[in-house]
Amino acid sequence: MRKTLITKCLLMALFIGSASIAAAEDLNFDAGSIYISANEEEKSVFESRNFDGDYFAGGKNISFSGIADDLYLMGKSINFDGESSGGLLAFGETVELNGIIAKNFHSIGNSVRITGHVLETAFIGAETIIIAENAVMDGTLLTGASNLHIMGQLNNGLLAGAGEIIIDGPVKGDVNVRTGKLIITERGSIDGNLIYGSGKKISEKESARVTGSVKYEIKEKFKNTGFRTFRIVASIIFFLAIAVSGLLLLLFPGVKSLFTQERDPGSYGKTLLWGLIPVFIFPVVIMFTIPLLPLSIALGLSVFPLMGLTVLLGLALAGQLLFKLFKWTNNSIYLQFLMAFVFFVLLVLIPFVNILVLMAVTATGAGLIISKLFKTEF
Repeated sequence: MRKTLITKCLLMALFIGSASIAAAEDLNFDAGSIYISANEEEKSVFESRNFDGDYFAGGKNISFSGIADDLYLMGKSINFDGESSGGLLAFGETVELNGIIAKNFHSIGNSVRITGHVLETAFIGAETIIIAENAVMDGTLLTGASNLHIMGQLNNGLLAGAGEIIIDGPVKGDVNVRTGKLIITERGSIDGNLIYGSGKKISEKESARVTGSVKYEIKEKFKNTGFRTFRIVASIIFFLAIAVSGLLLLLFPGVKSLFTQERDPGSYGKTLLWGLIPVFIFPVVIMFTIPLLPLSIALGLSVFPLMGLTVLLGLALAGQLLFKLFKWTNNSIYLQFLMAFVFFVLLVLIPFVNILVLMAVTATGAGLIISKLFKTEF
């Protein structure tokens, strides 16, 4: 219970908090193929229009029933009843997917419920994940959760880690799970192979509901101790390098001055939303420059220093946001950076969540760079 509460608070602070703050001011503009929306008065976004390109939204409650290409929704409560010809990325305390996603679905929240149709891979991290009876998942389902309940139809297998997994519907393809308890009900079936690690074996009746082979794995403790020790030491060195690099970077007057101005609460959410644009566009640019090999290689190599810089700047800005959210009065940018760094380390240790955390921090740093390059205050 305590771990769940801590995880929930951290997620709310770094993701939902940033997105909700974006609703402090009205932000609606059409940028060609990208549409960004947030509402000031009700702090909620209800959208039913059709868009030719991508759609970003931040607010307390988000309801989308229109049509768009790729969608990026961040808020406390998200309800998707529309259609996406691309993918959907949703951060929310509760996420309801009732529409159609033509490509990948990425989501993190406290509760994620799917009754719609996902045509490609779904990556979900949540406390509770429910695949309802009417849901159809054509791609592989990859999840990390406390409770995973599958009643709908999975057509391309399951890869999951959860405290409890209940398979109460048809699953086609191989299933590979690590769980405290696996249950295959009378309505559930697996048309493929089953590999599972659990504290308890499933019954013979449950095994009979699997058409392929059934393999039960018990994780051997202290196996490969040398490699595990190396990995732990390498991780400690890596995180220490981030902390030291960030503190050294903030010693430069030009960098430190970026965080001395008083920020309007809405600016943090806007900075994050603007930063998502180069985060998604940069890989596309690299792909298009492949025919010009030297340029493509140069751009590819520039990813590492640019990402390092944006992560450090993003952590510093996230630290300011955390101090505002918790109403802490200390204005030391070094202390703010270290506090955000602690939150960052805790979150990146969580599977699936780590990718989304890194994306959010990188986007925040990128948004800060954009605001200074174009001398624009978000």
